[in-house]
Amino acid sequence: MSWFPARVPLSVSMAIPRWRVCRGLHRLPAGIGAYVKDGTVQVNEDCTESCTCVEGELQCAPLVCDETAECGVKGGVRGCQCKEGYTEDGETCVEAACECTAWGDPHYLTFDGTRHDFQGDCEYVLVERYTDDENDLIEPYRVVAINLKIKPTHSVSYTRGVRLETRGKTYEIQDDGTVFIDGIQEPLPYKDDVVTVQRLFPNKVVIDTNFQLSIIYTSRAQVKVKAFHDTHLGKTRGLCGTCTKDPSDDFLLPSGELATNVVEFGNAWSNGERTCDEDEGEEPCKEGSEDKKNAEDSCSVLSSVSDACVMDNKAEALCTNLRVYARACVDAGGDPGNWWETVTECEPPCPVDMVYDPCGSACQSTCARHLADECKFLCEDVCVCPEGLMLDVDRCVPEAECGCKIPTGGYIQQGEEVMNEDCSEVCRCTETGLDCSANTCPSKATCDVKNGIRNCYCPDQYVMKDGTCERGPCVCSVFGNPHFTTFDKLAYDFHGECEYILAQKCGDSEELPDFKLFGQLSKNAPRDEVSYLRYLRLELDGVSYEIFLGGKVKVNGRRVFLPYVDEEKGITVGNQVFGFTTIAAKFGLFVMFDNLQKAEIHVHAQHAGQTCGMCGTCTETQSDELTLPNGQLADSVEAFGAAWRNDETCGTEDVTDNPCKPGSDGETQGKDLCSLLLAVPEPHSYSSLEEIATFTMCRLFMNEHDIIEKPSCFSILVGSLMRGRLFEIFDKALKACPDGSILIPFGEGCQPTCNDPTGQQNCQPNTIIETCLCQFPNILHNDECINPGDCGCVSPSNYLMEDGDRYISDNCDEICHCSTTGLECDPYSCDENANCELKDGMRNCYCRHGYSGDGQTCTGSDISASLSGDPHFLSFDSLKFDYQGSCEYTLVETCGTGEALPYFELIGNFNKPRPSFKVTVTASYRLHYRGIVFEVKGARGCFVDGAAVTLPFSRDGVTMTYVPRNKWLITSDFGLVINSEFSVWQRTQYANIVVRLPPEFTERVCGLFGSANGNRRDDLTMRNGQKARNCTFGNSWVTGDRECQPPEPVDPCPEGDPNRATAIDKCWVMVDQFGPLAGCRDFLDPQELFDDCVYDVCLTNLETEHICKNIEAYVTLCRNRGGSPGSWWTYVPECAAPCPAGLEYTDCGTACPLSCQNPDGPVECAETCIETCQCPEGQVLDGEKCVFDYNCGCKLQNGVYISQGDVYTYDDCSLRCTCVDGEEKCEALVAVVPKNVRSLAQREDVSARKG
Repeated sequence: MSWFPARVPLSVSMAIPRWRVCRGLHRLPAGIGAYVKDGTVQVNEDCTESCTCVEGELQCAPLVCDETAECGVKGGVRGCQCKEGYTEDGETCVEAACECTAWGDPHYLTFDGTRHDFQGDCEYVLVERYTDDENDLIEPYRVVAINLKIKPTHSVSYTRGVRLETRGKTYEIQDDGTVFIDGIQEPLPYKDDVVTVQRLFPNKVVIDTNFQLSIIYTSRAQVKVKAFHDTHLGKTRGLCGTCTKDPSDDFLLPSGELATNVVEFGNAWSNGERTCDEDEGEEPCKEGSEDKKNAEDSCSVLSSVSDACVMDNKAEALCTNLRVYARACVDAGGDPGNWWETVTECEPPCPVDMVYDPCGSACQSTCARHLADECKFLCEDVCVCPEGLMLDVDRCVPEAECGCKIPTGGYIQQGEEVMNEDCSEVCRCTETGLDCSANTCPSKATCDVKNGIRNCYCPDQYVMKDGTCERGPCVCSVFGNPHFTTFDKLAYDFHGECEYILAQKCGDSEELPDFKLFGQLSKNAPRDEVSYLRYLRLELDGVSYEIFLGGKVKVNGRRVFLPYVDEEKGITVGNQVFGFTTIAAKFGLFVMFDNLQKAEIHVHAQHAGQTCGMCGTCTETQSDELTLPNGQLADSVEAFGAAWRNDETCGTEDVTDNPCKPGSDGETQGKDLCSLLLAVPEPHSYSSLEEIATFTMCRLFMNEHDIIEKPSCFSILVGSLMRGRLFEIFDKALKACPDGSILIPFGEGCQPTCNDPTGQQNCQPNTIIETCLCQFPNILHNDECINPGDCGCVSPSNYLMEDGDRYISDNCDEICHCSTTGLECDPYSCDENANCELKDGMRNCYCRHGYSGDGQTCTGSDISASLSGDPHFLSFDSLKFDYQGSCEYTLVETCGTGEALPYFELIGNFNKPRPSFKVTVTASYRLHYRGIVFEVKGARGCFVDGAAVTLPFSRDGVTMTYVPRNKWLITSDFGLVINSEFSVWQRTQYANIVVRLPPEFTERVCGLFGSANGNRRDDLTMRNGQKARNCTFGNSWVTGDRECQPPEPVDPCPEGDPNRATAIDKCWVMVDQFGPLAGCRDFLDPQELFDDCVYDVCLTNLETEHICKNIEAYVTLCRNRGGSPGSWWTYVPECAAPCPAGLEYTDCGTACPLSCQNPDGPVECAETCIETCQCPEGQVLDGEKCVFDYNCGCKLQNGVYISQGDVYTYDDCSLRCTCVDGEEKCEALVAVVPKNVRSLAQREDVSARKG
């Protein structure tokens, strides 16, 4: 007799000690079950006997299969198997229930096995009672699927909830597993006379009824409905079909007729409670499309790919379908095992502290339910707690830590509380059990249900504080283009361009000091239709506090670092709310600015009726919100805003059309991005019209941005009434809290900081703010949670300094340094050729024009000149001109008489990208010095006397270096510095070049860069010493053997050209006095560089590359002259983050990085602080890539460096060598060297020989 295990153990590789040896194994064939796991069941070949291993003994008993079963093997398991149409364990078989499943986008499998897809965006009847039997005792019922599109433009919807309607009650399971009974959120398990609802961890909710119908919903995955034959056979209809055992009548319409197609069938079962567009049945996976190819790859283990075609989250689509398939496999008797271990996109189904069971009961014993009732789902994939622990909602706990059952039959965890229907009793779950007590709602509060929670709620603009309803602060918000919501919730849009008074004292209260809060509105670009909030300024007692874009803060024009405290005025400026810069005033003002364009102004309730301005009056009525400075009411928003201008020189306010015109692409994109606000289905109904208005404003705001995704609706809408739901709705778009902090949806705008360890200084009571709270003992500092011991020092101006920061006094006579030991101050003074000034808010000694240095020491400035683009020249004496010759030209060379100076010549090679083009670019350049030619060709390599070299390379006093971000640097022993950056246009690379020479070369140079004599009027001097016009001047400096054509005059952007206006918009950030580069205006005039930008952008038909390169050129000059432009590209959507993969950005890095050639770095470096990309710590530069030092190449005897894999030949072509693992591997060359392999004095052209 043959024997087979009833369930083959999955972990056959387990260690022997975990198995028991059963006596009686002689009854089994040799080799089968040599070791049998305790509890394993063995069934013989004809299923007449079953044996179980129990504590080392094999116990056997007769086995009898049900008459509707047969002996067979399913999924590797022999036993009694119920025949098709029957279910249970085989020894007992009962007629199988009708089962219907809906999953994905969504796909349906009806009660009778018909599979169909229907992507309607509505609520649809899955199944309802349908019978003409007048004696039918079953109450009418209906199961409704809630289908929603993630975005309005999506072609498909997804099942995001399910609702049972019966006997006048509704039982709804939402997408996140939350359950609402008649619109009220109920804790689970729930039980009444008809229905039982319980949670099945991790993400399933089961509804069981007393009329033989069960529903199981898996969040974001599937709905399964089970209807038992003895009650429902032939008595159902809907998208789940008819349960007649005959699939031919599955597409039954409400009219009783059969539908002719799936689209007609699906649309007919719309529930009618939502306004829905009918599904048109569009095929999401077009034949031959890239989407279909990618989906087929992802879903290769399945046969359906449509979900992966249409879902934004392809992994979610894949995993949902795999789970459904695995479930079907188990139901059919198979064993898919731990399938997710081979599909990296899918997470394990259970947390690490729980055990996965692919066929467990859906009615497990939990803290909430100790004894499982009769259960309709006996084999579900579930997560169970380890032995000795019980499931407490979503975690495993000892039984002693379980919560409490409540009078309605539900369950709450320890620490939770629940109220009865009229809020007259509150029950709290404690360690000792349920503690119920009488409850009375405080004055002004009402017993109500909001977001499904019954509680005592204060009226609008009041907050619950210590059991009483207290008047909350008056809150005004400004965001977007801009949208205003006043203190009394009046919403309006206003598009002025000026500085406006947002709020000021207007009453006679002695408690409120005279203050004014200003907001600057301006356009991002001249052609913008709308303006944006650019900065906030508070004036109090003669002191000005300003917050600018990016969080830069100035006090009376001087830059301060946060947090800043003015104890005398009772002002704290800091980051008390994560993601915002805040001003907290002791008298009851709290201002938040997100450093982009969103502001909130909170005024304490005690000052109600004492304010005026664009934020209104805070009188609990909207009728007086548009009050003018003279006390009268404005007759329009435009007149209201104009009256509150702080500068009468500003232009008039325009009435701007709705930027989201019906049917426009902008409206479509705006709806998609803001649809999350309205994506939560009922019963999460909107508690006020403000929420609908918020959605509308979000949609408008998103439409007005070139890059729609920035900023997210979340950052705009913090402070709206939707706070409590944002964390559910925007689960993928939330601002992440820093490490060591937790999310507080209803926190106060007060928490411990470095300058306020208690978190109560200038704290505004009743200010409810969504924020991140640092966990004890850490405190908040600049959006990070740090240990209080790392706070640093307090400067003499009362702002916080970090370790390494310095402070210079107002008259530059003292400098203070912050270190781990505290603040140390020393005398300080300016050089006689420097001035003590504020530039971009920073107090320091700045060298005067013509001098350079750190301000304490100023020497004669280096002379510098530059060329960029196509090309634009800036001479040594700051003469700007354009010259488009197509030849080789002397840019600068040593000339003149006097003290002997080293002779050099720098030559630029100018080419047209295409023969038909009218302009040229600098394709390459070369330096002639000491009879040697050093040439830079950008991505095509660097060459010395024609031989390619690997950088850094040094010879005869000249060093060539590559700096990440496509920059090349040449320095010399006589002080010459050539800094270049290469870009690509029309598949042709070109260079922007900056040349610097020491002061002794003043009046000793000539060429296209001029004479450096301080007189720009003679810069256009020809080689023969005569003055000339541009063309003649440039032609005179031709060098080399090429034939050259004189350039033609070019004006790529004449007045009236539509590209000109667009180019001005694109380059506007350079001259925007309120933009991210505004601080550079203190160091250089941007106008000429702005003109170059407009010229180049016009010429290149608005190519993004030229926008960014021109801005980068301006930023470089700003930084070289002492400015701090910071991370400017984050405000310019066209310009991506500046570093390639594998390198890290720094705004002040060395131009001489550690490299394989020089792992310790050079002794001196000509450029020690430039905007660049650097290798991560522990790596060095090898050419243009970062490697660990042990992956560096070879250094030859003559000092030349060769990268790994490079090939080179000896001077006499006798040896051919390759660098392998840091060593030379050479072979003799006996044949003639091919023409494409050059014998080089230094090394071979790597590009010709690599590999």
